[in-house]
Amino acid sequence: MRATQILGLVALPLAAAMPAATHPDAEEPVVGLAHRSTLIDNSQFNFLPFNLTNMGMECARPTRADMYDCELRFDWHDPNSVPENDVNDCSCIYNWSWDGETTEAGEKNTYSAEYTMCLKQLPTYFEMRLASFNSSQSFELVVAHRYHDSEFVHPCPKLALDHY
Repeated sequence: MRATQILGLVALPLAAAMPAATHPDAEEPVVGLAHRSTLIDNSQFNFLPFNLTNMGMECARPTRADMYDCELRFDWHDPNSVPENDVNDCSCIYNWSWDGETTEAGEKNTYSAEYTMCLKQLPTYFEMRLASFNSSQSFELVVAHRYHDSEFVHPCPKLALDHY
C-alpha cells in the first residue's frame, strides 16, 4: 500500500468530519468546537419524574350486548414547574368505548391516539394520550406538560465566534 493510499484512507475522512470554516464575508458565523461543548453543558437539565397519583381505570357495560364505557383518571403533579407558573398540577379524565377484545384503535376500541387536554391555561397546559390500549391492565399512556420557565431556561448568550 502506498503512502497516498494511506493518506486517502485516513486524512480524507478526518477532513470531511471537521467543521468547515466560514469565509469572513459570509452571513452565517461558525460556532467553534469549544463553544459547542459549552452549549451542550448548558442544555443538561435534571428533570424529576412527573407524579401521577390516584390513578384509576374503570370499564363497565350495562349489558353484555353493549360496549364497555371506559374511564381513565389520575392526578398529575409536575415537580419541575417553576414558581412563576400558577399551575403545577391538574386532574385528567379520559373516556372511550371498547368491545372488550379489540386492541387496535377504531370502531370497537374508540380511544384516540391524539392528545387530549387535561388543563389549558395558556401558556401552560397539560395533555395526555393513550398510545395503545390492549386491556385495562395493558395500556400505554403518554403525558406532556408545557410551561414557561424563565428560572432555568434563558435565551442563548451571544458567543464569541472564532474565524478559522
